[in-house]
Amino acid sequence: MKQSKIFLFMFIFLSMLLLLWLYIDKDGACKSRSNGAICPICLQRAYISQKKIYKYTIFRSIRLNHDDVGLYYSNKSDSDLSEITANLYQEIIGQKCKHDFKSLGGGGGNWGFFHRNVHRDYGSGYIKRLYGQRVTAIEALYVAYLKTKNKELAQKTYAMIDSAFPMDEDKLEMAKDLIYNGNFNKELSDEEKTKLIRIMKYGEQTEDSEYFAEIFWMARKILEYEIFIPRLKHIQNEQEWIELLSDIEQSDKFD
Repeated sequence: MKQSKIFLFMFIFLSMLLLLWLYIDKDGACKSRSNGAICPICLQRAYISQKKIYKYTIFRSIRLNHDDVGLYYSNKSDSDLSEITANLYQEIIGQKCKHDFKSLGGGGGNWGFFHRNVHRDYGSGYIKRLYGQRVTAIEALYVAYLKTKNKELAQKTYAMIDSAFPMDEDKLEMAKDLIYNGNFNKELSDEEKTKLIRIMKYGEQTEDSEYFAEIFWMARKILEYEIFIPRLKHIQNEQEWIELLSDIEQSDKFD
């Protein structure tokens, strides 16, 4: 009995020392982070706060932000997007989005007695470069849907966008690397895009690996959708939408 009491006392004492060390956190083991985020599936925006001890998350909260949409602007300030909400995803697809939030940057630092007010700013331009075209495409789809309320056309278009800009970061990054050689901000001329589209089509036809043939296809669609997506946003009726989808399907036929 005496030994068990000693063991219990030692356990409590060591636990208190551990908690005190974590609170003081001289070595910066306790990290805090707060950032804005977007779900590139439905465009839901959110604020995410979390605390970690080393690599282990001990606290995480997600607060949805229903005022903003897309990457760069607010619902209230852009007249073309005034009615867009992330709820349109459920209306079109028929089920709630499970959300895969990607960080858009924010602030972080250490938490503990000595570090409570120590924070630093950081950004995540990588996410904007990687998923920016997908987000722009879904924004355009939402605009077209609000004009026509045609779920069938919207679902078909969403499936096309989801194939060309998948949530698989590895595939999407590989496809973009084929186009931009790692410099996602690079501006391409129409002549360069046309040349690259031909190269990607050739890759699709000649690549033995099904996986890499898909990467070539994705890279080509990324380039082609830079032409198609502005048309999607500015369609006025169902017939124009049908014609646009026909043009996209025609682009998949090899020359």
